[in-house]
Amino acid sequence: MKSERQHPLCTLEQLYQQHPRVPMQIDLKPGGEELIRKVSDLTRKYNREDITIWGAFSHSTTTRCREYNSNILSFCSMPECGLYGLLLLVGLLPWIPIKADFYQV
Repeated sequence: MKSERQHPLCTLEQLYQQHPRVPMQIDLKPGGEELIRKVSDLTRKYNREDITIWGAFSHSTTTRCREYNSNILSFCSMPECGLYGLLLLVGLLPWIPIKADFYQV
């Protein structure tokens, strides 16, 4: 069933403007350093580093996000989720530093 009304997608900047204090999670897709830079710049511009969480399924993208702006909260990449789950099962998790601020499955 097709909707009669179609709504255009809004930009991240429009979301930040319309919802200035609503926490948001941003799952970055492969797009390179330019995408990471743009998201970081917008997040900083709208003073949202403490209520925005970013990361990616890809471990390399998540690592680049943390390196680019460590003030923005991050979630675990898929490989990190698996590693932390395994470490929990074998009892070693309490002795391993966790880089992410949030864990999601």
